Amino acid sequence: MDGNGKEFKDFGMVRHFFPFTRRQMIQPNSADPSPVKLNSNQLKRSQQSSDYAFCLDALYNITNGGPTYALVFEDDAVAFPNLFENVFHILDSRVERKQIRGEWVTLPDWSYLKLYYPEKWAGFSWDFPMVRELCFIALVGALVGIFCNSWECRRRGRNQSSLAYGVLGAVYAVLLALAISRQTLLEILRISPFFLQVRHDKGCCIPAVIYQMKALPGIVNYLDSHSTAARRSEGVDLALDDWTRENVLVPYLVEPSLVRHIGMYSSLTTRKDAIQMLFYDLMYGEA
Repeated sequence: MDGNGKEFKDFGMVRHFFPFTRRQMIQPNSADPSPVKLNSNQLKRSQQSSDYAFCLDALYNITNGGPTYALVFEDDAVAFPNLFENVFHILDSRVERKQIRGEWVTLPDWSYLKLYYPEKWAGFSWDFPMVRELCFIALVGALVGIFCNSWECRRRGRNQSSLAYGVLGAVYAVLLALAISRQTLLEILRISPFFLQVRHDKGCCIPAVIYQMKALPGIVNYLDSHSTAARRSEGVDLALDDWTRENVLVPYLVEPSLVRHIGMYSSLTTRKDAIQMLFYDLMYGEA
């Protein structure tokens, strides 16, 4: 909470229902003898790292580190329906352990699970996981083409090569998927928690993140050091990615996103485009 905390009337209306911690902002000292000269963007990124570390540290102290997980929401993140049902299913069957050949296997230790990834970057690309998805779509299209050819041959009582129909089906399926877009196809997976995908995080964006509670002290220390280091042009999301690499931990990301990012304005960047907000607004916007 900054020095003008009394101006936040919305917070004042709900503060009695939740535990909270007050933080008095310290104005930067113009006589700071630090040899590192920072531009305005670096100062903002440094302050972001410091603020985020403070929030995580306060969360850890308020709960005494008792819970297993910590869910951190930014103020411009809005959850989709059945958030906790989906989260519990993912944690229990995709992150902590996984069923392989009928047996539950404990997975390697992980650091955090992000619940959001920008829609504009969730489309098909030349990354290996995306190419693998396209190959699977092509395989399904080929099988459908071969099945249709076999059914037609039986109906007409003649034999005909299925290879051409298989290739045609694969090409048609891939072109259809590209035309529909991967973002739209991912929305189909919302029909059940069993269809949600979990993959390795790519480093971007922290509107909603689930942390392992035991990892918070290490993250806080790293962000505090990051906020005073020369690499201040990085945001918290990239700093977290660096932390997981240094500690050899696995960061996860769930698809499709379980939250919407509705923040149109940011003190960190002026390059936000309103078109980026249209995808979920068109599909889930209220009249």
